[in-house]
Amino acid sequence: MRYADDFLLGFSGPRAEAEAIKQQLQQFLHEHLHLDLSEAKTLITHARTERAHFLGDESDTIYADSRHDGTGRRSVNGQIGLHVPRAVLRAHGRRYLRRGQPGPLGARLHDTPFSIVAAYQQEYRGVVEYYRLAHNLRQLTGRHGVMEASLVRTLATKLKTSGAQI
Repeated sequence: MRYADDFLLGFSGPRAEAEAIKQQLQQFLHEHLHLDLSEAKTLITHARTERAHFLGDESDTIYADSRHDGTGRRSVNGQIGLHVPRAVLRAHGRRYLRRGQPGPLGARLHDTPFSIVAAYQQEYRGVVEYYRLAHNLRQLTGRHGVMEASLVRTLATKLKTSGAQI
């Protein structure tokens, strides 16, 4: 059995109509392309009340009655917003923690100081670039501080000096 790969459809209308569209899509994929939709993964989500999870992102509809454009009209309401998932925010900094505090990464101690700094920069830049369009990207700045403290402690351990001197 082959499944249709990842895709996301946006629809504005009643849930009953969304269910009908899902059934038509399922029938078309099965009859013409010989593909099936996974029932466990094929979800209908109300974008105003819940977030849809898709390819490592969360999306919903943004509403902010206090945001206005130059003409005084609300400028944000109804737009689709991407978000960094809470699980990613929690898990991102965990790698750099030892007993709840930022600690050195032992696997990097054999590298040169330049390579250690470059690796930390590359990891942080990769996460930030992946979620560049997310509305809550600022929440990754807290993880930046954890990574920076871990980098300082890794360099201090490598160079056998204190974090203050680094």
